[in-house]
Amino acid sequence: LEVFREVVEYRLYEDLRRGWRVVQPNLEQCGLLRVDYEGLSQLAEQEGCWQDVPFMNTLQPAEREAILRTLLDEMRRRLAIEVDCLNRGHQQELRRRAQEFLNERWAFDEGELLRYAGRFVLPGEERFEGDASLSERSIIGRWLQGEAQRKLGRSLSPDEHLQLICSIVNALQRFGLLTEVIEVRGKNTSRGVRLRASALVWRPGDGTPFTDPLRRYRALSEIYEPAEERSNTFFVNFYRTAMPSLQNMEGREHTAQVNYERRIDREERFRKGLLPVLFCSPTMELGIDIADLNVVHLRNVPPSPANYAQRSGRAGRAGLPALILTYCAHGSGHDQYFFRHRDRMVAGVVVPPRLDLSNEDLIRAHVHAIWLAKTGLSLGRSVGDVLETSSEECPLREEVK
Repeated sequence: LEVFREVVEYRLYEDLRRGWRVVQPNLEQCGLLRVDYEGLSQLAEQEGCWQDVPFMNTLQPAEREAILRTLLDEMRRRLAIEVDCLNRGHQQELRRRAQEFLNERWAFDEGELLRYAGRFVLPGEERFEGDASLSERSIIGRWLQGEAQRKLGRSLSPDEHLQLICSIVNALQRFGLLTEVIEVRGKNTSRGVRLRASALVWRPGDGTPFTDPLRRYRALSEIYEPAEERSNTFFVNFYRTAMPSLQNMEGREHTAQVNYERRIDREERFRKGLLPVLFCSPTMELGIDIADLNVVHLRNVPPSPANYAQRSGRAGRAGLPALILTYCAHGSGHDQYFFRHRDRMVAGVVVPPRLDLSNEDLIRAHVHAIWLAKTGLSLGRSVGDVLETSSEECPLREEVK
């Protein structure tokens, strides 16, 4: 039970991370979750903390709170949070225990990369992998310059920015919202800060989606009117009502990275209807016969009509109708072209493959592949799982022979 609780805790923190896909909003983007910070309003109201701090000493308490909240929100959404489940060392142990005590539905997927906590470092401190900067050129620094320009009519000097950001960080540390994290890499030592997990206050949302002032375009012209932020109604209803019906829904990966035994098991379960969804790479173009498959969802437009026919042709066999859905990615010129010219997606002639069936190398390769598949031997994830790379001759490993 303790392992299950820790895995769920990790998933909750992972969901706080800022996402970029419109079709995958988290609870905060749907207005179903609001995260506050313990004592933040009281800190903003303490005039003595800010009387000597440039820019902050010109603001009202509510304006100061907005500045502090924006910084803390950015740290939280970058997962710069001091909590065990985001600690790299703890994650290795958690992954091992999850594989041992939890079934496949709840344990971490094979090859899944867990996200770990970074830090925010002050100007002049060295950044390591996963860290973010608080310098005047960072996204926080540029936003503070814009706020100062709007409020004071001028930008902050480098010295003023350094004093401002250091004073903010020190005040948040004294108030128990941030904690200092010192990391050593070789001969280099770097000081940074993370948000204390105990400072987070999780509340039900009121339906208003989270807005990010750091990445929101502010039009200065009078011809623009601010648009009202709205939650995605589909996902709001989905998260509220659809969860009970998805309790027994399971989807699995079907790619070349999945080992042989698991791939065969998933294909068999999929044929029997025990596994309703497979997420596939073009491995499904290889002719796997699944007669009962009735829906194929392509996450982007295939590169050619031949690829489209191969991928969509997995469904609708045995004389049954099938539904093919193709998603056109916004950032792909290829996908957007076919979104505007949909009739050309399957237009043209499928060019027959240019193969010499009497090619000795081709025949030998296919015979070897068929023999290898029949043996059921797992080739692992790299050549190092099959060959003894420590030896100059690179012989086969004993367990492979």
